[in-house]
Amino acid sequence: LSCDARAELVRSCGVQAYCCHPLLVQGEMIGTLSFGTMTRSRFNVEEVSVMRAVANLVAIALHRIETQQALRESEEHFANFMQRLPGLAWIKDVQGHYVYANDAAVQAFRVSRTELYGKADNEIFPTDTAAQFRAHDQKVLASMTALAVVETLEHADGIMHHSLVSKFPLYDSEKRVKGTGGVAIDITERVQAEQQLRKVTQKLRDADRSKDEFLATLAHELRNPLAPISNGLHILQLP
Repeated sequence: LSCDARAELVRSCGVQAYCCHPLLVQGEMIGTLSFGTMTRSRFNVEEVSVMRAVANLVAIALHRIETQQALRESEEHFANFMQRLPGLAWIKDVQGHYVYANDAAVQAFRVSRTELYGKADNEIFPTDTAAQFRAHDQKVLASMTALAVVETLEHADGIMHHSLVSKFPLYDSEKRVKGTGGVAIDITERVQAEQQLRKVTQKLRDADRSKDEFLATLAHELRNPLAPISNGLHILQLP
C-alpha cells in the first residue's frame, strides 16, 4: 500500500495516531513495524524514540531467526548429502578428534557416535590402523592440499577392507584451517581381483618357465644317445 492508502486504512479503523518504522538489517529493509492509538491524535518524541528502539530490536530478532533457520536448513542439506554419499565420510578437528561421521562410517568403525565423537584414531582403532590414518591427516595439514591414498581397515565381517580415500583440509570463514575431511570408497573387490590376476599371471609365468626348462632338458638328453649312433653310422660309411 502507498502511504496515503495506508493512512486512509488506519483512519477507517478508528486509529487517531499512527507511526510506522522500517525494520532494517545491514541497511536492507526486511519489513515494517507499526504503532497506533485510538485515544490520542499524536505520539510525543519520547514515544517515537521508544518505538524506533523497539523496531531495531525486532529487526535484529527477525534476522537472527532467519539466520538460524537458514543454518538449520544448511545443516539438514549437509547431513542428507553426506548420508547419500556412496561410501564413508567424516570430519575431524585440527587435533584429529572426530566431530562428524555418516552412518556408513559409524558402521565401518564399529562404534556409536557417542563413542566416536571427540575421540582420536588411537582411541578407536588398533595401533597400526590409527598410525596410517594419522600420518595421512598430518600430510594434509602440512601441505594444505587434498590427498588421495589407499587405507585399510578390518570391518565387522573380519575382512581387511581396502578403501580409496580422499582427504582434504577444511577452513573457517576467516580462511583458517579448522580440521580435515575424508571420503572413502571401498575398493576391496577390485584389490582382490587384482591380487587374483597377479596370482594367475605368476602361475602362467611359472608354467612357461617350466616348459622351457623341460624342453631344454629333453634336448640335452636326446643329444647324449644320438652322438654314438651318429658316430657309428659315420664309421659304417667309411670304405
